[in-house]
Amino acid sequence: MLRLSQLIIVGILFYISSSVYSQIINQSITGQGFSGEIIVDASPDQVWQVLTDVSQLAEICGYEYIGGAKTFAKPGDEAQVKVWGDVGGFMLVRTDNKSELRFNLDPENGSYICGCRWRLSKSGEGTKVWFEERYTESGPQTKEELDAQVKDFNESLEKLRQKAEGK
Repeated sequence: MLRLSQLIIVGILFYISSSVYSQIINQSITGQGFSGEIIVDASPDQVWQVLTDVSQLAEICGYEYIGGAKTFAKPGDEAQVKVWGDVGGFMLVRTDNKSELRFNLDPENGSYICGCRWRLSKSGEGTKVWFEERYTESGPQTKEELDAQVKDFNESLEKLRQKAEGK
């Protein structure tokens, strides 16, 4: 009888404590993704040099360079940038033999996370550059906001082309 009472008390305590410590709050957040490609009349090495020069890459992406790394040579290299009014870290997270670069943009306010991926491949005398940007967003966006982002994305590809071609 005493053992049964102890088991009941332990069970009640477990139930009470589990409801206090195991609360789950799960809110869905939307995600945005943009991808596109462009042919650049420059060698993959020339394009690579532009993409790994932090000030040029920041300008291409529409970021304001604040400080930190001047070049992206190895994973972990990080610069501080300002984008969409947010200051944050812009870090190289992966590089693959002058054919792929991946970056994360992590604003200090934690309102979103952005991943950027650049892939390069030889295309005739030039280079095919494929770019993808994916990020979390705290809420749905209007058509106008999305259209503005697509315009910025396409302008980034064009800025890269011009820089790599020396224009």
